[in-house]
Amino acid sequence: MTATLHRIPAAFGLLLASLLPVVTAAAADVFRYDQQGASAICQAALSAQAANLRARPLGLTNEGTETTFVTCTFQGDDTVGGRGATQIEANVSSSGTGATLINCTLVNGVASGASTGATYTTRSASAFPNEPGSSIAWLPADLPAAPPRISLPAIQCGLPPATTLHYLGRYYEENIGS
Repeated sequence: MTATLHRIPAAFGLLLASLLPVVTAAAADVFRYDQQGASAICQAALSAQAANLRARPLGLTNEGTETTFVTCTFQGDDTVGGRGATQIEANVSSSGTGATLINCTLVNGVASGASTGATYTTRSASAFPNEPGSSIAWLPADLPAAPPRISLPAIQCGLPPATTLHYLGRYYEENIGS
């Protein structure tokens, strides 16, 4: 009798499981945005220009009298799972006395020895004193051959005097499974 009683809960559990609807697992893509401060991920393109830059918590400012070039690379790996970015942006501003044009170039790709598999796409934004930062943005469609994603981005900006590169942003979709 005791052997039969132990089988009843197990049999009842199997019966309940067979009545539940079958749930299929589906992959889920989640929209994500990473923002990284320029002071953390950018540096002067030439050591002689480094003296003109002031790293502040809210940005990298050119305090010199000539344009200073800064190079920025993102932390993390956009190639994992083929994720890639759907948009890259740089946020810039001016603390000068008039509108200032700031040029930034998205470098997408890699260098391997003497060969370079990279594309260069330049964008500009006007920055105005005492105004919020202006965004310079790149989409995959802006790049040569319009890849589906921007996979290996880096940015170089020419910062005129009294301008600041605040942050870099990266938009992407990430597959988080089911």
